[in-house]
Amino acid sequence: CTARADDAFGPAITGSCRQGFDFTLLFEQSFLQIAPCAILILLVPIRAAQLRKYNVK
Repeated sequence: CTARADDAFGPAITGSCRQGFDFTLLFEQSFLQIAPCAILILLVPIRAAQLRKYNVK
């Protein structure tokens, strides 16, 4: 496979690369790495605010 095939955004790599279906590197980095981190960064302040309301015993 060429590097150009992995630069495509679509989830599936085109052509006969890697004997069938495989995620492109750009898709893997975007959705399987960056998206979960971004969601976590957005949710941490909300959870911290919720925990701040509770008294420590």
